[in-house]
Amino acid sequence: MSHDHNNLTMRPATEADLAVLQRHFQQHGLQEQGQLLQWQLGHPRHRPHCTLIARRGNHLAGWALLRHERRQLGPATLEWGHLAAFEMLIEDVSTWEALLGACLETLTGEGLPFVSLHGDVGRFGPIGFAPYHMATELVLPTRPVGPCVYLRPAQPDDLDDLAALYEHSYVRVPLHQVRSRAEWRWLLAEANSFRVLEDSLGRVLGYIRVAPGQPVAEAAAADAGIARSLLEALPPHTGRDGQRLSLPLAHPVAQAALHRGGVAQVRAPTAQGTAVVPLAGVVDVGEALRQLLPAFTVRLAQSRYAGWQGLVQLELAEERWGLACGNGQLRVVEGNSSADVRLRQLSLAGLAQLLLGYRAPADLRATGDLSCDDTALGLLDALFPVIL
Repeated sequence: MSHDHNNLTMRPATEADLAVLQRHFQQHGLQEQGQLLQWQLGHPRHRPHCTLIARRGNHLAGWALLRHERRQLGPATLEWGHLAAFEMLIEDVSTWEALLGACLETLTGEGLPFVSLHGDVGRFGPIGFAPYHMATELVLPTRPVGPCVYLRPAQPDDLDDLAALYEHSYVRVPLHQVRSRAEWRWLLAEANSFRVLEDSLGRVLGYIRVAPGQPVAEAAAADAGIARSLLEALPPHTGRDGQRLSLPLAHPVAQAALHRGGVAQVRAPTAQGTAVVPLAGVVDVGEALRQLLPAFTVRLAQSRYAGWQGLVQLELAEERWGLACGNGQLRVVEGNSSADVRLRQLSLAGLAQLLLGYRAPADLRATGDLSCDDTALGLLDALFPVIL
């Protein structure tokens, strides 16, 4: 795939392109970008089409790196594209728009209907990206000196233990990553950030993943007691008031932190300012709905609308998609003018937040991100609940 926009060409990166890009990083002292590129190219799910290069004439104009992930939302497994790197070397609006458009087209072609990135809402919001989870920070008070609990660096032999602990601790966390054995090997080989907690028999009972100067972004524990022990073993705090953790409140280690006197701050990113926050969008509505069908089916069956039959239609500016319900089964259909329930004037940003359980239908209606009848809200709440 190659695109030409007024002397701006975008295409999947060849080996020669990657060599040029690495030389650019070396010449400009951009070691972090070079390391990121090499690390992501080694990802087990990496696909050749997911590294894109933009050129304007003979000049390198930008590059983008897409990573394929799997996320779990209840019983639904979502194929997910994460825009891990997006850099403009020639700053102009046309280059930015064209490269981003090529990224979204690549995701559609690769069967990845969801996309996430880190960016500011003011820039990415108008093209359909929106916050999709609350930002949570836990601060542990400075603890008194007590018995030392030691953590050791993770080793390749710990892979099975780490994978089991991760699944145990994140099973109730919406949109957690689904990691294969190959992904765990990649993480342990490339990221020297895992520290494990052992018992006296050498069994791995918990771990943390932390980078210097950053909050603890991942942790896992066999039980609540081990979660407390992990907190005791954290490295010296990097925050002004105590050690910081960036974990969902449903996480068992976050629960242990609260019981130890930790203070949680939960906030929703806003559309104001230029703060960089996690954003998500939907690039293929039909495929996104198909991947969510297992979740829709369970939600409807467990609600007071179990047995409801009809068509729920999502109406965007340029396309319509429906969920046909009947005989306990749901299927995705293309738009139909005779729908029983209609979500009219659904914005792209509102669509992402609706499907990923970030905002309720009534809240989206209140801000103009969708229009629907009052009588439809009960059914819509059952199909599209808020999942914190």
